[in-house]
Amino acid sequence: MSSPHPLGQPTLAQCSAGQQVTIVAFESYNLPLRRLAEFGLRPGVEVEVRQQHQSNGVVLAYGEERIALTHEAACGIRVRTGASAV
Repeated sequence: MSSPHPLGQPTLAQCSAGQQVTIVAFESYNLPLRRLAEFGLRPGVEVEVRQQHQSNGVVLAYGEERIALTHEAACGIRVRTGASAV
């Protein structure tokens, strides 16, 4: 069985604070991919949405790190949520 296309998945901007999600894909050329890679964020990585501000972005927890992303960046990151995120 093939996995669903990443575009069918929600974006980080659509997630709620406290959700555990797995990054599925980056879909925007405007994302700071090098910077995200420096933090270890890449497809397959599980993160927790710590804070969600619909107009100002999100704060993620990844290990001991806290990473703030703009709303625009969060809109370009597709994730898998729920029990399938683990």
